[in-house]
Amino acid sequence: MLTLDQTILKIKTFFINFLKQSSAIFNITSVNIINNFFLLLFAYMLFTLIFNQISNSSFITAHILSWDAYVYMCGVSLFLNGLDPYDYIVLRDCLPDNWNFYFNMPSTVLYLYLPFAKLTNFQWLFIINAINFFLLISVFSKLIKKFNYNGKIIPFLFVYLFFVFNTFDGAITVAIYSGNMGLPIALIALNLIIDYIEGKNKRFLYFIVIATLLKPIYICFCGAILLKEARFKDFLLITLYIILSVLSLYGLLYLIDPVNFHGFINNTSYLTNSIDLGFGFISLSREIMDYLNLYYENMSILSLIGSALCIVHIFAIFFITKKLKSSTLEKIILVALATMLFFPRIKVYDSLFVIPIISYLPFYFYSIFNSEDSAFKSKMSNTVYILRERIHLIILILIIYPLFIYNRWEPYHFTFIILISLYLFIYTLTIKNKSTYKE
Repeated sequence: MLTLDQTILKIKTFFINFLKQSSAIFNITSVNIINNFFLLLFAYMLFTLIFNQISNSSFITAHILSWDAYVYMCGVSLFLNGLDPYDYIVLRDCLPDNWNFYFNMPSTVLYLYLPFAKLTNFQWLFIINAINFFLLISVFSKLIKKFNYNGKIIPFLFVYLFFVFNTFDGAITVAIYSGNMGLPIALIALNLIIDYIEGKNKRFLYFIVIATLLKPIYICFCGAILLKEARFKDFLLITLYIILSVLSLYGLLYLIDPVNFHGFINNTSYLTNSIDLGFGFISLSREIMDYLNLYYENMSILSLIGSALCIVHIFAIFFITKKLKSSTLEKIILVALATMLFFPRIKVYDSLFVIPIISYLPFYFYSIFNSEDSAFKSKMSNTVYILRERIHLIILILIIYPLFIYNRWEPYHFTFIILISLYLFIYTLTIKNKSTYKE
C-alpha cells in the first residue's frame, strides 16, 4: 500500500506528464507553460460555449419531430388509399400541423416503405432509428479499427466521439431524428466504399444503382469511382454501365406506374427551384454571386452552375492526386471527402458520409507531423513551422467552429470545412510522398 508521500508524488508525476503531453499536442508556441495557459483558456471557452448552447437552445427537443419520416408515412398512406402522394395539398393535410413539404421521391420509395404501412408512428420511428443506430455502430466500429490511436484506445475514443458529436453542429442528431433515408444511405455507402477501396468486393457499385433509384442525387457517388480506379477508361466504362442501368430501371418504373412517375418528375422540378440549397457548391455559388452582385435568373441556373463546378472540381482532384501514393486509410479519407464535394446540393444527413472521417483528421495530422515515430518527420524542413506542425489544431478549430457561430450559421460554412479539410489532407499527402518516397 502506498504511503501518503508516495501517493502525492504519483499524483504530481501524473499531472506533470499530463501537462507535458498537452503542451506537445496544443503546441501553439515553443514554450510549454504558455501552451498550457492557452490550452486552459481554450478549454474554458469551449465548455462555456457548449453549456451556453445547451441552456439557451431547445436543440434536442426541436429536432425530434422526425419530419422526413412523416412524409414517407403519409405518402405510403395516401398511396394505399388511392390518393395522390405527389399532390402537395393532399400531403400537407396528412402531415402534422400541415407541414409545408413535397413528396419528391420516386415511387420506389413508396414500395420500399409499404411493409411498414400498418405500423403506428411510434413503431415506424422505432424501427427506422433502430436501423440508424445499428448502422452508426457498424460503420464506426469498422473505421475505428483502421485508425491509428497508438494503443491509447480509451482517450482516443473519448476525444474522437467528442469531435464526432460536435462536427457540423450536431448534424448526427438532426439526421437521426429527422428519419430521412439519406442517413442510412450515407452510412451504408461509407461502409461499402471501404471494402471497394480495399479491393474486397464491388458491392458499392451495385449500391449506387439502388440508391439512385431511391433518390437520383446519389448518382454522384460515381465520383468515388474516378478516384478509386487506376485507369480512366475503367471509370468511364463502370460509370456508363451504372447510368444505363439506372435509366433502364427508371424506364421500367415509368412503364409500371406512369401516373406516379409524372408526379415524381413534377415535384422534382419544385425541388430544383427550392431556396433550401443545403450545402455544397450550389450554396457556395450563390454566396459568391451575391457577394459579387452577379445576377442569376432562377435557382435552376444556380443549380447548373454549382453542378458544373462539382464536375470541374472532382476532375481537378483526380489530376492533382493521381500520382500520389497513399495507404488504404489515406485513400478512404481522400475518396470520402472528395466524393462528398461531388454532391452539388448536400443535406445534413448526407454529411454522415464524411463526419467520421473529418473527426479523425486531428489525430492523423498530429501523428504525421508531431509523432516521435513518424517515418519522415526528421526529413522535413522547418520552413513552414506554423502550418505543418499545427494542421491538427487547424482541423480542431474547424470541427468546433460551429459552436462559435451558432446563431449566425450559414450552409456554405459546411462546404468550407470539407474543402479546407480535403486540401490540407492533399497537402499532407504531397509532403509525405516527397519525404517518404524520395528517390
